[in-house]
Amino acid sequence: MNSDLDAKFFRTRRGWARVGWLTAAVALVCVFSIFLVDKPVALWVPDHTSKEWDAVFEFITDLGKAEGYVLAGLLAWGIGYGLQRFYKDLAIAAFYRAFSRLGAFVIASLALSGALIHILKISMGRARPSLLLREDLYGFDLLAFDRKLNSFPSGHSQTIWAVMIPLALVFPAARNWLIGFAVVVASSRVMVSAHFPADVIAGSYMAIMSALYLHQRWFSDLKVPAPRTLSQAAPEEAP
Repeated sequence: MNSDLDAKFFRTRRGWARVGWLTAAVALVCVFSIFLVDKPVALWVPDHTSKEWDAVFEFITDLGKAEGYVLAGLLAWGIGYGLQRFYKDLAIAAFYRAFSRLGAFVIASLALSGALIHILKISMGRARPSLLLREDLYGFDLLAFDRKLNSFPSGHSQTIWAVMIPLALVFPAARNWLIGFAVVVASSRVMVSAHFPADVIAGSYMAIMSALYLHQRWFSDLKVPAPRTLSQAAPEEAP
């Protein structure tokens, strides 16, 4: 992924058309998965994992919880905003300003994709794998508010991609590690029987596209500069 990827999607009518076609393609993949893949995979997983691996996957899947990332984003935004006002040195001030904007980018990415995800969760009302395993229930109950019926899309998958894509766009040198991390965390939702593959695909896609849209709309110029050694400059209140 490069920092110009979102420009191909959101800056022209042709780009928006590509978004439409890509969304339709992802939707078809999800439908295919729902009918032919999800149920067999959900039934296969419990019989092919050990207690040791279950513990590993539980640890990994917890890395997709939103609360820590929201807090980190808020701290980055607030601390960066505050510190950039105390430095007269332009390079250091620019670093903290960019750090603050990165926090805002992450928060916005989580908020936008999270809102879309929760609308779909309630609208679709998909039974979670736990109901399939315990009660042999598999399907959808539209407009459901029960947590056991909000499997589609995956919120943890949305969270991890909503954080990793902004970081990958701002720090392209680390993009492979960040994307690999997101893939592992999102995939763990299937391995702990919390979601079906289609849930993970949909949650991941919506978060990726939300982050790319925000990047193009408000954060395309965001770069975190390498400041001079901070210890060489003491903070001073700006005039």
